[in-house]
Amino acid sequence: MTVVTAASSRTGARVVWVIAALGVADIGVLIATYGIQARDATTAEAIAALSLVGSMLAFILSGALIVSRQPRNIVGWLLMIPGLVLPASTLATYWLGSMAPPEQVTPVVWLVLWALSWSWILLIFPILHLLLTFPDGRLLSRRWHLAVALEVTMVAVFLGFTAFEQDLHLFVDDEVVWTVANPIGFLPNEMLDAWLGGLWRIGLTVMTISSAAAVVLRFRRGSTVERQQLKWPVLAVVLFGAVYGGASVNAIIIGDGTILFGLSLAGIPISVTIAVLRYRLYAIDHIISRTLSWAVITGILLLVFVGCVLALQGLLAGVTRDQTLAVAASTLATFALFQPLRGRVQRAVDRRFDRARVVGDRAASAFAERLRDEVAIEVIATDLQTTIDGAVKPSTQAIWLRSAH
Repeated sequence: MTVVTAASSRTGARVVWVIAALGVADIGVLIATYGIQARDATTAEAIAALSLVGSMLAFILSGALIVSRQPRNIVGWLLMIPGLVLPASTLATYWLGSMAPPEQVTPVVWLVLWALSWSWILLIFPILHLLLTFPDGRLLSRRWHLAVALEVTMVAVFLGFTAFEQDLHLFVDDEVVWTVANPIGFLPNEMLDAWLGGLWRIGLTVMTISSAAAVVLRFRRGSTVERQQLKWPVLAVVLFGAVYGGASVNAIIIGDGTILFGLSLAGIPISVTIAVLRYRLYAIDHIISRTLSWAVITGILLLVFVGCVLALQGLLAGVTRDQTLAVAASTLATFALFQPLRGRVQRAVDRRFDRARVVGDRAASAFAERLRDEVAIEVIATDLQTTIDGAVKPSTQAIWLRSAH
């Protein structure tokens, strides 16, 4: 039985890596075929496009790595779906867009148009379902099957409706390239916006709230390991939301946001992989602490600098109209404030978000104090083992003593 299980696991790993290779090849074909047409693109636009490509590769490879290590965990497959669908749908869109509208819709063209009309669903629903099942790939309880039923119902209704629309549209870069009559369509296209669109938005809102509630409940009820696992993708989603929101609110600060958008988007599958495979799992507290402390320090120093510049300009207005002196003095004041502010903020943030580090530092300091007054090697060894066990709780520990001979 063990041999069969091991063999099936190896087969599943091979299959998932073959699928991942096909997805990577699809991205390569897309770049080779249509990237050549973008010769007039600027360097920033090219880098932005590469960042988005990198995010899709991150989804594909991260999902494949999880599936190869944990074949029964659906999280890996859910990660792969968006990375596989977006390049394939983009390639199919450009392929159809390069042709003239057909006078008669063939079954192949109809199938591609129909698939393109709902392919964007596969960019949203897998992520929502991932939140319901993260990190072990299972729902919290049987009650959460209602959320899955809502997912299936929404997808089935939308797929059925798009199959029988009167007209099929091809969108390239958010513009309608051509429209053809659906040979099996009888439902007016206006129905989608009239009543189905409203029901869809309500259902999507309920699903989003349910997925977020599942994460919160799992964090509150979960073990220490599960809580650490949840922190990784939550941090990645928060950073992605900050980039997306910042680009939407003020494009001057973040540019068009596309470069940072791709990089922050790639952080989501990478964080999920770290959490599921538990690689450096407990480093998340340190990362959160450092991220928050540097954000707070930057904000405070920026406020101090701006306040000093404005105050000094007002005080020196009667003496000189040159702003150089005010800027130089503000820079020196900000520089002098940096080091003491960094220490205070870091300690305050660590006490809240990196408690393990604080406890470890206190244990090490207390042990160093006791070590000054102790000479018995047996007592020191016992105290050292107790300190290590209380600070980091290792699964095993041993002390090697050099022989006197």
